[in-house]
Amino acid sequence: MLRRHLNFLIVASENLFRYKGRTIFVILCLVAILFPFITAIALSEGVKSQSLISVENGADIYLTHDLYGRNAAVPLSAIKEIQDVL
Repeated sequence: MLRRHLNFLIVASENLFRYKGRTIFVILCLVAILFPFITAIALSEGVKSQSLISVENGADIYLTHDLYGRNAAVPLSAIKEIQDVL
């Protein structure tokens, strides 16, 4: 049984060296397909890890003021009301 697998390995390695152009082309295609996929997975895992750290160490309450559809600083006149709530 082991001899059979060894024969497959020998034939496969001989074919790799016999057809160098095809071998290089297939390897380049695999790299071109897998590299962006693996890079995207690594980036998404990094962003996920950083967001979990941010949530754990972040503020308990995040307060913003909406000014014409954009976040703005909370007006000083509202600070007294906010402190009464907290």
